[in-house]
Amino acid sequence: MSENIIEFKNVVFGYRQGMININDVSFNIKAGEYVCVIGHNGSGKSTISKLVMGLITPQSGQIFIKDLEMNNTNIKKIRNYLGIVFQNPDNQFIGLTVEDDIVFGLENNKVPQNLMSDVVDLVSKAVGMNDFVKDAPSMLSGGQKQRVAIASTLASNPEIVIFDESTAMLDPNAKEELKKLMYYLKDKYKKTIISVTHDMEEVTQADKVIVMSGGKVLKIGSPKEIFENRDFLLNVKLDVPFNLKLCMELEKQNKSKTKHFDLHIDSESIINDICKIK
Repeated sequence: MSENIIEFKNVVFGYRQGMININDVSFNIKAGEYVCVIGHNGSGKSTISKLVMGLITPQSGQIFIKDLEMNNTNIKKIRNYLGIVFQNPDNQFIGLTVEDDIVFGLENNKVPQNLMSDVVDLVSKAVGMNDFVKDAPSMLSGGQKQRVAIASTLASNPEIVIFDESTAMLDPNAKEELKKLMYYLKDKYKKTIISVTHDMEEVTQADKVIVMSGGKVLKIGSPKEIFENRDFLLNVKLDVPFNLKLCMELEKQNKSKTKHFDLHIDSESIINDICKIK
């Protein structure tokens, strides 16, 4: 078995005849990596998540999940390795309560009834929602709904979890909590995390970044390698995170002791640097 858990080889896909939305895309993702896929609207990044899940089929090229080629023969087995959390958690709710929602996936996977309560307890605690399992999803906040959606996904214990713009509809506090949870799943449970995102602050935490534009992969690298070329990002309608941008400006004035390629800059350090400006 190769060390790659996901591999795209020259993948081409179009939603309509004569249209190409994904054009000759190749990349690989290793087991346990936290990968962010970024790009402007229409760049093809959300199409990547649908291709990984097998929701759509490429016109040409190959996709491998755990060395299994994505095809009609292997798709059922491949989907056992995959879970996805969408942008709007309301689209994933089926049951009348949080518990019902988590159990729904277990029933589909024919998990024995006597084991279901243990699984519900485990995954609800993992996402901090164990006190809400009897509540209706409609009574939850946006951040709590996303946690339930993640718990429902984790119930089937996928090795790969895809977050498709999952922070887009959240307020700042809920967004920060969800990003911490995503990293926790990678660090604690050794999940492979793929996050399709516009959130450039989240990208600083990634192991690998894939930059999409016009249906093509323009660049793959570490966050440092991606952010060190701001002109490149601006050309593809992206930008560096606000904290890094601010540190760059402070550096120009020789007021900052924090180098802007330190991707884990805390706000207190930046405030101290700003206070030094006369």
